Amino acid sequence: LDRTAKGKKYSKIEKEETTLDETVKEVKDTSPVKFDSGLRSYLEEVEANIQPLPTLVEQVSALAKFVSNVMGGQVDNVAQLNYDLHIAQLKADLKSNVIPVGFIKRGIFYHRAVLYK
Repeated sequence: LDRTAKGKKYSKIEKEETTLDETVKEVKDTSPVKFDSGLRSYLEEVEANIQPLPTLVEQVSALAKFVSNVMGGQVDNVAQLNYDLHIAQLKADLKSNVIPVGFIKRGIFYHRAVLYK
């Protein structure tokens, strides 16, 4: 490792940072999804309809109902929801294992938990 004149910086670390920055830029440029418009519309709806509710209890209840509705409604049996086919189709369409939460229209507990948060 070569030390620079300023002391604790190493040229190897600087080279790694440059390579990482280039990799991140390349991934961003080739990503099929640039913006999660579905999530943006969810947030706008929550801000307009749920945030103005007077009590925290009402807000929490309304948010839970909202999340349930946008993720396919109430689920009594996960097999009936058929979420796995929906998720597989999204992965194929996006050519990625990473799916923006706003794209998911049928989700089970962990999809709903991410949206709720």
